[in-house]
Amino acid sequence: MHEPVPTTMQQLVEINTLLANTASRLWDLSTAIQAQHKPKNSPHPGLYDCLSSSLHLLDHTLNEKLLPARLALAKTHNQSIRSIMSLPKEILSSIFVSAVYDPSDKKYPFPGRTDMKNHLCQIYRRVHSLLEVCTRWRNVGIACTRLWNIVPLSIAPDGSRRMLSTELSLQRARGDNLYLVAFSPSSLHLFSEKLEGHWHRLSNLNIWSDHSSPTVIRDLLDVVIKGGAPQSISKLSLIRSSWTWQNSDQQSQPSLHAQLARLEPQFSQLLYSLTALRVSNVRMDWRRVNFSERLVELWISDVKLHGSSTITAFLEMLSSARRVRDLAIMSTDMTLEDDEIFPSSTVSLSELEVLHLGNLSLNCLRVLLTAISPGAYYTTLDLREGINYYDSTYDEFVERDFALLKARKIDRLIVSSEDTFPWNSTLGLRRLLESVPTATSLALCFYTFKAKLLKALTSPEPSNDTVTPNATFPRLQTLEFFAFESPSPLGDLIEEFKILVRSHSIQKMVIECDVSTSDYDQQDEEDEFEDEEDEFEQSEDELEQSEDELEDNGDELEDEEYKFEDDELVKWLKVNIPEFYACSRSFENGYPIGMPIWRLWDV
Repeated sequence: MHEPVPTTMQQLVEINTLLANTASRLWDLSTAIQAQHKPKNSPHPGLYDCLSSSLHLLDHTLNEKLLPARLALAKTHNQSIRSIMSLPKEILSSIFVSAVYDPSDKKYPFPGRTDMKNHLCQIYRRVHSLLEVCTRWRNVGIACTRLWNIVPLSIAPDGSRRMLSTELSLQRARGDNLYLVAFSPSSLHLFSEKLEGHWHRLSNLNIWSDHSSPTVIRDLLDVVIKGGAPQSISKLSLIRSSWTWQNSDQQSQPSLHAQLARLEPQFSQLLYSLTALRVSNVRMDWRRVNFSERLVELWISDVKLHGSSTITAFLEMLSSARRVRDLAIMSTDMTLEDDEIFPSSTVSLSELEVLHLGNLSLNCLRVLLTAISPGAYYTTLDLREGINYYDSTYDEFVERDFALLKARKIDRLIVSSEDTFPWNSTLGLRRLLESVPTATSLALCFYTFKAKLLKALTSPEPSNDTVTPNATFPRLQTLEFFAFESPSPLGDLIEEFKILVRSHSIQKMVIECDVSTSDYDQQDEEDEFEDEEDEFEQSEDELEQSEDELEDNGDELEDEEYKFEDDELVKWLKVNIPEFYACSRSFENGYPIGMPIWRLWDV
């Protein structure tokens, strides 16, 4: 049963009701008197004295009673609210974990491209910022084991070893399920001494190798396996920074299996028992990689597969991941020896939920789209080649490739404007979109806003013989423009945008664009207006201006700097698109969205 409300609280409620009723009655009487009294009428006897007395009483009551009463209630109200400083330790710990590991809005479409190393630094900065607030927060933070689950093996920017960070994490985590994060640690034996007796507590390995210590992946796995950790490891992330192979062919390097041959079968058993594996720019012997039904996540990036037998082994490896739910294959190339043909294997993944294919060579794209069985899973297709150079590129895209896309369910498409790619032109882009009629999400990169481009994105109205609006063209719900340029204010294209929006079911739109309002930049070399030049010619006198006039005009241009929030189109989109974002193009992220960022495992 609920405890009875204290008598004083009951009285306060009753008095508040009475006060509200009295104030309402006072307002009615006051307005009625005002309406009845006209300046030309003779004042009612005693009216002046009555009104003066009423005003005096109101002032006294308001200043001497009501305002002090309000102040007293407000102070009591504020004191009754519990400060974050007085929250129970369990709640405070939960807040700390959220602030450290998940501080950003995941819906925000312009995330910084944070790699694994910077992500780790961010986490540690947040932890130590919390510890510095006060003694109580420091004690709560130190006692919160989830804040110390990451065990770093790294070198500080000044070159010193972060041995203390390793020790503190091992001490304060107090339990298993630890995340070992290694960034090319020199003097690995010193870190190994600190981890002696703790290997069994590790469940996740994140190893990042660069040119300074190219053997760190082999060396650390050697130590981990010898330490008896394989049985506890469930997630493994191996990445060799892309420029490690800069001066050598990946195929000429020994595979990781060959480097760890003396630790077989333990290494193969480690891979077999994983629930998640991420491999980037690390050569594997795919013939010896086999997964159990525990594997649910597989990311493979920056891999070169040469020869029909190697490609076949790769596809057989994929087939062994029967329970995988999240599969990403990125920046991968497939090539053949002379007189070889690509294998026609079938990869059946019945429980697949998400498939990401990105930055692949054309050969690799053809093989994977043919081999991986279609299904209800969500497919993202990223047709950008990035910094990799392949023998088979998208400039060789032919009709059978468009047909291959149309035979698949593509949910999200990401493309960029490349000089030699078919979709660099509006006609080619239109042809590509017609090949992915099931897509609901489209991201375009490095294009220029033009009326012709927006028209190419506009879905045609369904004809009488069309079964559904999506039969021949995507019906988009998400449309994103990244790293775009516009030679004029976006508002100049408002009518084209309105037609585009009405032709789809857009719920989310992102515009990242560098807008130039220079008259020279507004000249479009591809427009069909060359024959009308004479109509726009101005006399030489009209174009001449004095230096003073030019300076004045320059000042006016500075004052009229283009702002997104003031653009007519941006205002319209904010009203008509449920989730809309716009910002100027950021040149810090030279290569925008699409490819999953190689980060720490979710902690």
